[in-house]
Parts: sequence; C-alpha cells; structure tokens
Amino acid sequence: MKIRLLILTLFISTLAYNQEVKNDTTDTNPFKLIPKMKLFIDSYVIDMDYMRKELNHFDFVRDQKFADVHIKSRVQQTGSGGIQYELEYMGVGDFKHIYHKYTFFVSPNDTESEIRDIVLLNLTQGLMSFRSKHYEKYSYLWEKQLIQNDSSSNAEKEETVKKPVIPKDKWNNWVFNLGMNGSLYGQETSKNYMLSGNISVKQVKKKNKFSFRLSHSYNKSVFTYGETDITSIAKTTEVTMTNVISISDHWSVGAFADAGSSTYSNWDFYYSIKPAIEYSIFDYEVSTKKKLTVSYMIGFSKFNYVERTIFDETDEIVWEHQLSIGGSVNQTWGNIYGNFSYEAYLKDKDLYALNFNIGANLRIISGLSFNINGNYSITNNQINLAGGDLSLEELLLRQQQVKSGYNFMVLLGFSYSFGSMFSSIVNPRFGF
Repeated sequence: MKIRLLILTLFISTLAYNQEVKNDTTDTNPFKLIPKMKLFIDSYVIDMDYMRKELNHFDFVRDQKFADVHIKSRVQQTGSGGIQYELEYMGVGDFKHIYHKYTFFVSPNDTESEIRDIVLLNLTQGLMSFRSKHYEKYSYLWEKQLIQNDSSSNAEKEETVKKPVIPKDKWNNWVFNLGMNGSLYGQETSKNYMLSGNISVKQVKKKNKFSFRLSHSYNKSVFTYGETDITSIAKTTEVTMTNVISISDHWSVGAFADAGSSTYSNWDFYYSIKPAIEYSIFDYEVSTKKKLTVSYMIGFSKFNYVERTIFDETDEIVWEHQLSIGGSVNQTWGNIYGNFSYEAYLKDKDLYALNFNIGANLRIISGLSFNINGNYSITNNQINLAGGDLSLEELLLRQQQVKSGYNFMVLLGFSYSFGSMFSSIVNPRFGF
C-alpha cells in the first residue's frame, strides 16, 4: 500500500509542475527587445515540428486571429510526379495591407529531409516583407538605445529602454479539442452503426508537457442469415493522462495514467499508474534530424473483468514494467526509424511481450527508392483473455480477443521514376 501511495503522490506532484525558467530580462540588446512575430500556418503537409525548431525567432499560434501572418499552403502533383507548393501569405492587424502568393516545386526524387529544407527556405523568403515591416515598426528601440549609449549625461545614462507591451496568452498554452464521428452503413443482409466521440486537453511548454484525453466508441453490426439475425456490439471507453517534465537536454521524467473499459479486451473496468524515465542519446533539439532514446516505465494496473479469465481471475492487481528503445534518422538520402520494447508482469517472468518495428525509405540512385516497414510482436502476456470456448459468431465477428502467441506485418516495395525532371505543369483534371 505504501508503494502505491508513493507512486500516486509522484504522479500528482508531476501534474502540479508547470513552471518554466524565467528569461533574463537584463539584456538591453534592441534585437531581444523586439517581440517575436506570430505565425499561423494552415497546412497538413508541412512538417510543423521541424518548422518550429528552425524558425524559433517566430511564435507559432494555434488560431489565425492571434497571428501577425496567416499562411495557407496548398499542394498539387506536377506532370513529372513532383509537387507544386503554393504558399498564400495574408497579413493580419498591422500587416493586413501585405498579401502575396509564393509558388515553388520539389522534385519526385527529393527525400523527406530535402523537401522540408526546400519548404523552410521558401517559407522564410516569403516572410521577408513582413519581417521588414515588423522591424520598421519597432525601429524606435534602436534610437533609444543609441541615445542611451552615446549620452554623457548621468541622467540620460540611467534612462532605461522600455520593452513594448507583448500580449499575453490568456490560455497559457492550453489547447482543447472536441470531436465526434458517426456512420451508418447497410445492405440487404447487414447493417453497421458506429458512433464515437472524444475530448482532449493539452499544454506543451519547454519544461513541461501535459495531456488528457477521454474517448468513447460504440459499434453495432447486425447480420441477417435467412430468418436469423446475428448482432455484434463492441464498446470501448478510455481515459488517458500524461505529464512529462524536462530535466535537461538529455533526460526527462514522466507519469502515465489511464482507465477505461472494453468489451473486446474483456475489461469491465481498469486503471493504471506508471512513472517513467527517458534518456536521449542526442540532444532533444536535434530530434527532427536524428533521435535515439531509451525509456523505462514501472507501475501497477487494476483489472475488473467482464468474464472470468483463463487464469480463473475476476479481478486482480498486477505490477508491470517496460523497457523501450527507439530512434530515427532523417537525412537527404532518406529516413530510417525503428523501435523495440519489452514489457512483462512482475508476478511471472513468462508473462511478457516483445515488439519490434522497423521502417526505412531509402534513395538508392536518382529516381530509385526502396521502402520497407515491418512489425513483429510476441504476445505471451494476454492475462485478460476470457475463459471458456468462443462461439463461431464471436470468433468471426471479433467480439472478443483471441489467444495468439505472435502477430506480424511486413510491407516493402520499390519505386522508380524516370523521364522529364523539369515539368512544373499542374493539371488536376479527373484527379490524376
């Protein structure tokens, strides 16, 4: 009981930690006195993590109404198999009179790393007119700084340069999301109804990252065979809460908690609390280019089962731990990623699971690329399986999880492109 209380206390204490180190305000360099421009980039194809790291002299906002510049991106495939990017720049507030479009192309042979560098270069060039106006707006800071430095008067030397008023984020980096989906599909012999919803809360800072998510899904299928109706119902509810604290450029600690229920997994109700620690071989700042991390997690889970399990349990508390190693490399020649995890229940060393995942997209020569993705898992830890025999309907309709010692998936392929490398013509007719 003391150990559980200690873990719970650790988790609660990490949730309370959300303070960042205050910046040094004694530097009177006029460049540092100028507030950062605020960008809103409306795009699903741009690597935003990479842009945030490389464009750290800008502030990225989640809503266009808070931005100085609203950038909307559009892409279309060119005749040679490349991509045409169109960036539309729309000034907001003091910059509302500035508007322009910027178009550029990437080759079908460019790797992911090369593409994002091309996008970064062109994105920066398109912002030059806005930055020029921005610095012009705060040019008085240079004048005040020059007067302060050149003046021989003690009174003038004591004069300080006032910082411009920078609007505060009233939400303090908190982001909220609500979502709901539903579908109805049917034919003469079958019908399917699906409804799902979720709510999430997230706050990301340099020193702290917190997230909370609640989701629920309901899926009902009815199959008609002659005079007989076979009904399958699957319900899942899940609550997850995560808090991660940055200790240094290489170390992080976190606490993970989740709870919920699942008819498929035979869980009437469950909850778990697991503290963790992670070490990054490379500085976290270069994670978009290369990453290699080792993490360890340990904690307990409480399960209440819908049906008695194959181990003759209706409810139980189990301790478990997990070791994970993962990494990725993203360079001009392509990208490679992979991870390995080992997890086991402490009560029995034979109740364990191993998971291997590896993938790569490599440019061999101009126009020729090789890609592979594979996953293999050994699952000797299925303590939640319901006892007794499954009916044919339950097996075919996947109403309950079935015992399996392993599962795997492999995808691989080659792609080769040749011909004109200079076609920048876009013709979207008929979708090809």
